Amino acid sequence: MPILISNVENNYSRAIFHQFFEEHEGDLLYIDVGNEAVAIPEGNPIKETWSKEEKETYDKSSYTGQLVCGLKIGQKVICEPIASVYPNILEDNDEIAPSQLSCSALLASEPQRLITNRYAAMCVSTVLNEVLLTGKLSTHKMVFHALRGHMRSEGIYL
Repeated sequence: MPILISNVENNYSRAIFHQFFEEHEGDLLYIDVGNEAVAIPEGNPIKETWSKEEKETYDKSSYTGQLVCGLKIGQKVICEPIASVYPNILEDNDEIAPSQLSCSALLASEPQRLITNRYAAMCVSTVLNEVLLTGKLSTHKMVFHALRGHMRSEGIYL
C-alpha cells in the first residue's frame, strides 16, 4: 500500500494532498502531521521590547500538534483525512505556494520549537512502526502537548 506523509506547515499544501487523496484510485494511507507556530507579536520580532502579555503568549505557544491518518482501501474511505477532520483547512485562502518563499522566509514567518517537532516526528514513527511491523493501522488521530508531555490517540472503530 502506498503511504503519503505530509509534514507541511501550510494549508495550501494540505489542500493539494487532500485532492490527491480524494482522486487517488486504489489503496492509500495518508498521514498528515502538524503543529502550531510560535506566537510572535506581529511586526515586533525583538523579544526584549515585548509586553508582559506578549511574552506570556509566546512562552505558552507552539507546543501543540496533531496527526491524522486518512485511509482508503479501493474506493472506500476507512478513515477521513486531515482536511475532512478539520474542514477549515480547505477554507483557508493561503495562495502562496511554499516553493515561492525561501527557507529563511518560511522559518521567520512560522518559527517552531524543536521539542514540538520531535513530538510530531514521534507520532509519525509510532504509526509507521505499527503499519510496517504488523500491516495494521489502529490510530486515526493523535494530539499532543510537548510542554506537558501529553499525547493521546483516537483509535479506528469499524
